[in-house]
Amino acid sequence: MISISELSSLTEESAKPFTCVLELTHLCNFKCPHCYLPTNRYHGLEYNRFKKLVDIINEFNFFIINITGGEPLTHPYFCDIYTYIKERGLITTLLTNGYLINQRIVDLLKNYPPHSVEISLYGSNSDEYLRNTGVTNGFQTVMSNIHLLLKNNINTVIKTVLTNYNINNIYNYIKVANRFGLELKVGVDIYPQINGNKNPLKYRAIPRSICQFETQTKELDNINEHIAKAEKRYIHKNIHCSSGLNSFLIDPQGTIALCNWMRLDINIFSDKFEKLWLKLQEIRKELEIYAKKSKCMSCNYRGICTWCPVYAYLENKQYTKPIQYFCDLAKERNKFFNLNLGEAT
Repeated sequence: MISISELSSLTEESAKPFTCVLELTHLCNFKCPHCYLPTNRYHGLEYNRFKKLVDIINEFNFFIINITGGEPLTHPYFCDIYTYIKERGLITTLLTNGYLINQRIVDLLKNYPPHSVEISLYGSNSDEYLRNTGVTNGFQTVMSNIHLLLKNNINTVIKTVLTNYNINNIYNYIKVANRFGLELKVGVDIYPQINGNKNPLKYRAIPRSICQFETQTKELDNINEHIAKAEKRYIHKNIHCSSGLNSFLIDPQGTIALCNWMRLDINIFSDKFEKLWLKLQEIRKELEIYAKKSKCMSCNYRGICTWCPVYAYLENKQYTKPIQYFCDLAKERNKFFNLNLGEAT
């Protein structure tokens, strides 16, 4: 049987719909300082509008819906929306902070199993959770809810992002995941908010600390695999992701976006979806041209760097300009892992 990743690759090559990231709401019960969403958040569509939206996605043969937010469980019709999605045969991934999971949610997930529930971890103890999220009983509640998910055989992933306020304690995060028999998925990228606010950037971990962590957790194989995949991808295109090829995003107001950071002023109900999909592909092609013009594309470090024109514009207001933080991180990785990629170009 063909795997999801293999199917994704095939649809990416043919520019066929595959994944939709669906933001149910921008409201959240946590106040994480590195969040890319502005504080003036808004709630989602009414249930009947979401049904029409899901019908459009289903009609055009999308396979996967990644349900996210904000915090998707804050939406008053989450259970109804989730049920409607699953009854149309779509594969789902639920991205949540885990705080609002309860027996009703677990029963729903048992009846309509998701591909996975991905829970973001914001601390290894109560004090850390309070400091990072503003929620007093966050740690105990999330731990209890993870246990509830696993007890009911729901595929659960625990993940976090390295920041300058958790990197000195990250090994305790790993221990938390390990206590559940799980590995901790760790990301390192923090971006400006979608409105251009750069405040989250001050929470980035310094590149040297990131590389020390990656070295101590034996990430070399993953880095080398990433380089090999990146080099293969860059043969055919100038941007490392699949946004606008086989995936896109819909925000809580029904506005479509190329990805989390490339927001557009186009509503999914404004025209036939065929035309909107072609518009997304045109925007992707424009971004490919910007990328090709950037000196980043000829850099020796491109295989270990996640630079793209969208990130560049958010951070520098220029689609072609390198992001110094990414350059510094790639340089440190080259040194820490003895990759011998030469100097940055």
